[in-house]
Amino acid sequence: MDWKKLAVCLAACFAAAAIGSVFTAPAITGWYASLAKPWFSPPDWVFAPVWSLL
Repeated sequence: MDWKKLAVCLAACFAAAAIGSVFTAPAITGWYASLAKPWFSPPDWVFAPVWSLL
């Protein structure tokens, strides 16, 4: 296995993810809050504890 090629590929993937998050992160909070959610959608504060238990 060529460790240098693996490191370059991993770095490229992480760089692409970081660049994408720079452009999308600011819009996520406003976008999600404005969605029309169904009546059975849990409140926001429930997400963190339930996700941690899962």
